[in-house]
Amino acid sequence: MQGDLDDIDVLPVRCPQCGECQNSLPHGGNPLAAGTEITCMVCGYVFDAMEYRRLLVERQKEFQPLRVGQLR
Repeated sequence: MQGDLDDIDVLPVRCPQCGECQNSLPHGGNPLAAGTEITCMVCGYVFDAMEYRRLLVERQKEFQPLRVGQLR
């Protein structure tokens, strides 16, 4: 992994305040970079890259058991 945004799996994370999974990067950039602010589009909660990383691990665990069946 080279650190490009294209190389990072970015998933919306569950907001610790309202529980919705609708995030935005108001200033753009890499959501994993120090100093980045991620906001909840529903309630406006703001969290930093460290909290995003923790929530991303939780969110990825939610997706682990999901499998796409064979497409015909």
